[in-house]
Order: sequence, then structure tokens, then C-alpha cells
Amino acid sequence: MVVDAQRVIANEQGHQTDIAVTSNDSIRSGMNATVNGDVTLGTLYNMQPYGNSQPIVELTDDQIIELLNEQYTKSQLYFLQLSGLTYHYKSVNDGDQIATVSDVEVNNQPINPTNKYRILTNDYLSTGGDGYTAFTKGTIVDNAGQDIDLLTDYLQTKSPIPTPQLNRKINS
Repeated sequence: MVVDAQRVIANEQGHQTDIAVTSNDSIRSGMNATVNGDVTLGTLYNMQPYGNSQPIVELTDDQIIELLNEQYTKSQLYFLQLSGLTYHYKSVNDGDQIATVSDVEVNNQPINPTNKYRILTNDYLSTGGDGYTAFTKGTIVDNAGQDIDLLTDYLQTKSPIPTPQLNRKINS
């Protein structure tokens, strides 16, 4: 829900984004509501305590596939949380690589080799943090502000929040 929320608000604020990406390491806790269903600002800061800015990085199709494959190595501890992007993966035994991705779709359309895609992420990942070096091959084209502000704006303007679709992410 975090990356979905941030992408929705970034787009509503005029920042064109196709995809939003963060790592599971950037979301530090669940969203625990009070008995009345309220979510406090303290809860949001527990979820996203780093105060990351949200650059928008332009990547090609090959760079996106490289980024997705970077999470499937023996040495990678953190997987990606995604919005606006789906794919399949297949287990492989090729050195450090343990899986490869295929059938990548952006907003329900096959990835297009002639397009460049705008990815909302955080400043840590955009500089290659957590081993996601594919981001460093792209170009930062915009910045949508702070992660916590986008999430807060979403909750304030979209409440009540419906129950999210199930079976749409990989759990650690």
C-alpha cells in the first residue's frame, strides 16, 4: 500500500510516474490503526523513519529488467515493493543469480523497448542503495518530495482506505 499511495499522490501533484519502487527495508513496520481505525502520525514515522526524498528516475526497459533481477541474487537481502509493475520470475542456478524475470508489464501493458519509464523511488535506492545499482544508470528527472508527506497526504485525502487486493506481493 505504501508505494501505491505514494505513486497516486505524486501523480495527483503533477509528477508523472509510471511505477513506484521501494525495498522492504524502507518500510520498517506495519500500519497499526487504533481501535477506532485511526492511524497516527507516529505510526507513519515508525513505518518510514528515514525521511527519504522521493526522486523520479527515468529508466529504459532493460534497466527495469536489470533492477528486477538484482533482487534475485544469493547476496540480496532486500526485495522490492512495487506499484504499477508486474512480472513473472523463474528459478535459475547461474552463479549468484537465483531467478530471472520475464513478462514484465507496466500498468497492465507489456514493457516497451522504445519507452523510458518514470520510477518514483527513494533517494537511498536511487543512488544504488541495498545493491540496486540499476537505478544509477538512469536519470533523475523530478522529485516528488518526502516519503512521509506523500503517505500522509494519501491517508488524509483517500480515507477510508479499502482493504487492499490480496496475493499481490511477496512476503519475506
